Amino acid sequence: MSNVYFTPSPQRAAYSRFRDLLTRETGEEFIINEKTLRLEAPLSATRSSYNLDLFENRGSDRQLEEKLNRNDLFFLTHIAMGVAQQDTTAGHYANFPVYFHGDQNVFVGNDGGGNPESLESYCVESLYNSKVNIKTSPVERLKDFLTYNFRYVPEQVANTTAKTTGQFGPTMEQRGFYPLNPNIIIDGYDNNTVELQLGTGGYTNIAGGINASNVAVDTSNVLVFLLHGFVAINAARKIGQYTGN
Repeated sequence: MSNVYFTPSPQRAAYSRFRDLLTRETGEEFIINEKTLRLEAPLSATRSSYNLDLFENRGSDRQLEEKLNRNDLFFLTHIAMGVAQQDTTAGHYANFPVYFHGDQNVFVGNDGGGNPESLESYCVESLYNSKVNIKTSPVERLKDFLTYNFRYVPEQVANTTAKTTGQFGPTMEQRGFYPLNPNIIIDGYDNNTVELQLGTGGYTNIAGGINASNVAVDTSNVLVFLLHGFVAINAARKIGQYTGN
């Protein structure tokens, strides 16, 4: 008989479900921590799809990426998709705020073409008219999920640089995260990927690299996926493959 939890915190209930599943299936107690995974890929005008792997590889991971250790099990509760700028000439790889929509005050590039594809902000919005899959090879765990669900425009406040800064709230949803149900369990031992297939739209200036006057700048754009949930340390392969959403 399954336990039923009544709690004012949905995240606490998700933790309890995950803990009970592990105990029921393995008879073991694991260290469970709340965790956010971060996956990145530089945006490119020549790409219509992106595959981002979840497994940790310290030799090739980007500086700010946080991936899943092969020995661990991850219980996914929320997902977010955004864009961050980077300045590789200064060694700052995506070390800028993450935006969850094509903010016209940030993505200001304009090549002067006189059409929507000339605008960097328009191209960034193409990301939010796309589809995403979460795949544990060869099984598609989340299929053709519309990325419009990830578009989030926080309350805007002015700052001293004449740009805008998002005023985020205290909840996951008020920070751009979408609550994913049912929850997906990801085994670090498997080959897990997040696959983004861009929809119809403009990609010409999606990578950034120019300003509003069509002058080259050092900053460029990076796709960022944030996967939030709970990680069970050394629990990979302890429950059946593809057990439960």
